[in-house]
Amino acid sequence: MYSYYANIYYKSLHLNWHLVLHTLFFIVKGINSAPPELTFILNKQNASRVVPIWIGEGDVLNSAIAWIYPLVNDEKDLPHIVSNYLPATNNAYNCNFAKSKSCSKKWETGEWKTAEFDVHSFKPIVDTRWENFPTYLTSNLTKDFSVRVDIPSVFEIGISVRAAKNVEVLVCEGWHPERFPCYYVSIGGPDNKQSFLRKYKNGIPTKFSVDDPKLAKYKHEIGVLSEELWKTFSLSLNANGTFKLRECVTNVTILDYSDKSALNPINVIVRSKNQNALWKLHKNEYLFTTKPNIARFGPELHPYGSQLCVALYVSICKYCTLRFFTVQNGKNETLREIVGDNDSDELLWKEIKLIRSNVFDDTLQIYTETYYVDKADHQNGFWAIDDVRVCSENEIRISKLILNDMAFNDFDASHITCEILKNPKWRPVPRVSSPLTDVVCNSSTATSIRMYLNSPSEDTTHQQYSIIQYEGNDICHNTDASNKEQNIQRVKSQGYLIGKGNHIDIPTLVPYTLYNIHFWNIIDDSKRFCQMHTIPTEVPTKEEIPKDIKMTITDTANIIEWNEPKCTVKYGPIVYQVHVKNQNNSNSSILYLETDTRTKYKFDNLQPFTNYTVEIDTARNFKAFQFNTSYIATIYNFTTKAGVAPKVNNLELYSINERSASIRFELPPYCKGLPKIVQVRWCHPLFLSGCLSDLQNLTKCKLWDSKYCIEINNLVKGGEYVFNVSIKNQDTFIFSEEASINGKAVQRVPGKPSGLIYNTIKGKNYGSPCNLNISWEHPYDQNGTITLFEVFLEETSYNFAADTSKTIHEILKVDKQSYQKRYSCVINYVSYDTPYKISVRAVNDDYKGEFESVQIKTESEETYSDPTPEFVSCTNETITFKLPKLEAGLNSSMLIVIVQDYNNSKTHILDDIDKLEMFGEKYKLCNEFGESWVAKNLLLSSGEPPLMVVGDRSVSYVPQLQKNVTNKPLKPDTEYCFTFAFVDQEENIDRFDVYHYKHLYTQRNSMAEAQDDVAGESNNVAIYVVPMLCIILLVGCGVWFLRRFFIKKRTEEHIYESMPFDDYIPDAVSNESYDTLVHN
Repeated sequence: MYSYYANIYYKSLHLNWHLVLHTLFFIVKGINSAPPELTFILNKQNASRVVPIWIGEGDVLNSAIAWIYPLVNDEKDLPHIVSNYLPATNNAYNCNFAKSKSCSKKWETGEWKTAEFDVHSFKPIVDTRWENFPTYLTSNLTKDFSVRVDIPSVFEIGISVRAAKNVEVLVCEGWHPERFPCYYVSIGGPDNKQSFLRKYKNGIPTKFSVDDPKLAKYKHEIGVLSEELWKTFSLSLNANGTFKLRECVTNVTILDYSDKSALNPINVIVRSKNQNALWKLHKNEYLFTTKPNIARFGPELHPYGSQLCVALYVSICKYCTLRFFTVQNGKNETLREIVGDNDSDELLWKEIKLIRSNVFDDTLQIYTETYYVDKADHQNGFWAIDDVRVCSENEIRISKLILNDMAFNDFDASHITCEILKNPKWRPVPRVSSPLTDVVCNSSTATSIRMYLNSPSEDTTHQQYSIIQYEGNDICHNTDASNKEQNIQRVKSQGYLIGKGNHIDIPTLVPYTLYNIHFWNIIDDSKRFCQMHTIPTEVPTKEEIPKDIKMTITDTANIIEWNEPKCTVKYGPIVYQVHVKNQNNSNSSILYLETDTRTKYKFDNLQPFTNYTVEIDTARNFKAFQFNTSYIATIYNFTTKAGVAPKVNNLELYSINERSASIRFELPPYCKGLPKIVQVRWCHPLFLSGCLSDLQNLTKCKLWDSKYCIEINNLVKGGEYVFNVSIKNQDTFIFSEEASINGKAVQRVPGKPSGLIYNTIKGKNYGSPCNLNISWEHPYDQNGTITLFEVFLEETSYNFAADTSKTIHEILKVDKQSYQKRYSCVINYVSYDTPYKISVRAVNDDYKGEFESVQIKTESEETYSDPTPEFVSCTNETITFKLPKLEAGLNSSMLIVIVQDYNNSKTHILDDIDKLEMFGEKYKLCNEFGESWVAKNLLLSSGEPPLMVVGDRSVSYVPQLQKNVTNKPLKPDTEYCFTFAFVDQEENIDRFDVYHYKHLYTQRNSMAEAQDDVAGESNNVAIYVVPMLCIILLVGCGVWFLRRFFIKKRTEEHIYESMPFDDYIPDAVSNESYDTLVHN
């Protein structure tokens, strides 16, 4: 690859520089406020041999640069001009679309065609394409009318000329001006200060008369033409017959004439009498389309290096857009998008570059998309491209003037210079450059190389111009021919660089790479070659850190290994530091530390089933570890395998009877694994095998969260046993050492309950008795079987020792040893403001346990507050309630509101309501029918009770449903029932209270209708109200006397006909496993 590109490089740039010997140079730069970057060199070999050179860079590349030399008498004496871009990229992709070029056919597609003869082909051009137009010489010695160009009848043509004065332009309807009608244009005139237009319908005369009419004329203040400058004019004739002559650089209109009987010209002919003149007639060929389309942009491109750079000229209409893109992995990636100038109707050319970095494909296809800015269907669309070439992002242009020795044998150095057409007022100033003596590749970093140029003179007026070509070498030498893997970044790290001055930096290189560097000094044609390495990166790259870590783990060891990074991603030497640390101990130090270039390490003496962190530090050298800098840490976690479990702790036989035993124990703090199986062996002298055994999954105790329990059945009554317990970790095969405890299979006295607490449940109405909710914990030292709990509530207001009339005895049965952490029961009809003693004990068939007691006093009835929400008002869509105050001792309460109508046809209760624990059964709602929904969730707090509106469209979150509900509006004139559920928590016990408000109506839509109904029915109201009030009064008195009778009877007899909590809400007792309480 290197030899191929090097051959292109040297062939394209070698411009006969071997003629330069003992040369005197004049380097010229602009003196205006922003001088163009143009260097002019007069290479004077001897008294009769001069080689002029100019070098352009920067913004000056947007303009044509013309040579200015003495005018010659014969075309054969015209100098030969050789121009090129440096670095040279003579790529087969380049094309200027000239008719003579074969590349044009490769670029033409269905919609893109080559234009060579249309209104746009002749327009003035002063960019770099101007230099490619042929130069014509006219004088008294040249054949008359020989310099001509074919044109369309409506045209605009650019004409550039160098002359002292008086040149002529003929626009004719035929090839011979003396035989066909013509427009005659004189530029400059005899005094070089006048221009005029004449029209000859019968052809121009052999001799002109001063009496010939001038259709238009112009008087110049200064000379319009010059031998030392190229002047460019625009000559045009439009469809309306307007004939114009305009000076392009100054944009001054010289002639402007409207011809009502305009000619239909086909030729433009130029000549100059009595002096020599140089001409350039602008005719440009380009590629264009007039329709929106997508097409390939030329043939496939073979980029050099990793930098894509394509330069071209574009011209589009004001409402047009031209997009360049590539297709990568099935996706369009835009390179550049050009949008037309909406403020200009004139089609202008401008140079653009398509640039993209990090291009690693060997071939690349570029596409174009043409479309209108607003995607509308416009007419007369126009998109054009010209002079496409592969470029460099930073490049220069160089031109050499090869003079005819005989024609220029006695000229002075000041007679040759160069001109920027877009800035003709620029003039150069001389500078001197000395030849180069030596080039040294001095130093490098990870991404750059510095070259030093030794020159005999350090004068600041001296100038150096150098071109550097660099190419990276892949350091990976694969012996396997089938393995074509390579580092694309290194192979594609190549390019050119333009250097000035005594040192040159080559940037953006690949680290740890050997570069071939070719140096060429343009001024003295000296060439050098050197090789130099870029140094490694200071810190390893992410491709070099360990990946795909393999670990071989046992209970006490770990072998860690990984693959060494591939050569293709290696950017320097690599060393590793590996250390292991125990995760479970944040204060522990590093257990193991090894530093080496190896990729395999073994660590022993680790603890079983322990979380460890292994940190692998990657650096370029060991010094990085010593100073704790410039390395990358990669952290991995691993867990050693489980080992043999240790012996269990605190083994206890917490309960035993004639047929079964209950054992509990604790796991040791460090089990060396995840305990999964427990083995229990119970041994008896009568067993033939000595012991029986059982394997069970390790299960936590239902009653004690920190303990693990085992149940052993089928014991022999009265037998003396030794119970042995051991555990085994998951993924292991060996049980731990056994822990033992003795026990005898007999019934024992049950243990004492603990944690006895109570809370008061107030009546629903003022004057009704309160209830006590009593709860206690299961005995920690259970000892024997428990079949029931006895609960005694003894009134202690009397002074004598015992009064059975003041004691309530309740029994809570425990069926089939269904023990719970906490038990509770409710005692109804308890007096307010009365002292009591609560006692609870455990009982089995043989023994009664010890009492757990507590002294209490019930609350005063004066603290009673009505818990029922109070109706306030209603509208046709809402009903407002006033909520009750919180009970004493409560900080907050949650309220859930259910709404139901009385529609008998709907019997399905909403699923959301079924999900609520307090409404799981339909009898807790107002009705078992009707449309139902959850309307609101509200958190009540202490303070003044708030008003609550049902139907106000508010949104609230219901935790039990885990979603938001909307308080949707009610229907007008509709009957509703409301269910209010209060969820309170007293001393860690949840209490649910449910209240209903039935037969509430919303208002009608029209208040006027409601008023009419009231007025119409008011006469009938009195007939019903008075009797109803009397009936209610009699019923109330009867209820009061009955209540007094039942209270008195209970006080005297202490006997219940029914269970005291049968008429209470079903959820008042939270223990679902006990039987109905039995009253003594």
